[in-house]
Amino acid sequence: MTQERLDQLEDVAKLLAEWQPRKLLIVADRGAYQHSGAAERLASLAKEHDATHFFEFQPNPQVADAEQCSERMGDVDDITVLVVGGGSAIDIAKLACHLHAQGGVKDRWWSRTTDLAPRRARLVAVPTTAGTGSEATHFAVVYANGEKHSVAHPSLLPDAVVLDASLTASLPPAITAASGLDAITQAIESLWAKQATEESLSYARQALALGLANLERTVNAPELTHRQAMLEAAHLSGKAINISRTTAGHALSYRLTSKYGVPHGFAVAICLLGLLRDMENRYEQIVDRNDQLAMALAGIAREFGCEWSTSHRLATVTARWEELLQQVGCPTTLAACGAVSEGDRVALAHAVNAERLGNHPTPLTTAELEGVLSTIR
Repeated sequence: MTQERLDQLEDVAKLLAEWQPRKLLIVADRGAYQHSGAAERLASLAKEHDATHFFEFQPNPQVADAEQCSERMGDVDDITVLVVGGGSAIDIAKLACHLHAQGGVKDRWWSRTTDLAPRRARLVAVPTTAGTGSEATHFAVVYANGEKHSVAHPSLLPDAVVLDASLTASLPPAITAASGLDAITQAIESLWAKQATEESLSYARQALALGLANLERTVNAPELTHRQAMLEAAHLSGKAINISRTTAGHALSYRLTSKYGVPHGFAVAICLLGLLRDMENRYEQIVDRNDQLAMALAGIAREFGCEWSTSHRLATVTARWEELLQQVGCPTTLAACGAVSEGDRVALAHAVNAERLGNHPTPLTTAELEGVLSTIR
């Protein structure tokens, strides 16, 4: 499926003029919709199409949220869903479209993988954060009874995406930092993922270069050019993990978010710091035996501006990653996140997402995961 790219929010009007939908549903994070300026800029379009709005969902998408959004779509086939917001809003819209295609709610729909109908509604994604790259992927996250699940289908990739950096201009530094770190972490994990391809590697390299060059300035002294670069980085990282998926950094991070309330981007960045330190400490055991990982790390080092050699190993890369985290206000220890005890670290290691962990370039046992976490305690 080819995704159409638009550069300004107002360009959505041209799509709707072409598509002529019978119904327009706008799914949005209420705060982002207002503060980004999207509500004002879309007011006349919404009025023209007598749009219905859906704002009622939680920051981490829940099954009930997706089901309610799908109900708001009704039985109309000729419907366009316009989603404005961050990764959670975009995932809710994707999930609602998925349910709409299946004819409504079915038992444990989030875990079904066969006999799935393709999306019938048209979907336009307008990210207001530069982080998850969800607008560029064919999967969506949903939480069922506290457990995270990923729903995947080729038709979950939106028909069109609007990459308008002006919509991110009102973001506070903390959200800008967490979102940007998520994008960079996705790029790094994509580079060493087992499922990486030449196409995903190209996207990931571009995302990493843009992210490293622009994140600190976007957080601390933002200009629109920096924000546009981070929006591009996030989109490219999304395109990368759409192919390669993520790895152990994400696999370890989810409980930090669900139990301790650590923003997702900060959680994955901290876990990545632990993985880099563990690779550095066990270089001969981990890296020397894995050519794919060694090549990936050499490329990552180059993007960090580090000379790659056996003597330096990963020390400089790890130090620069930690420095970036500090520059943008991200915690660098589990204790700073509230996970202070050995028991906390054991629980984090046991709560790892097996699917993401299986895509990591080297196997990691529970005991080894505890070791990773001990480096950032």
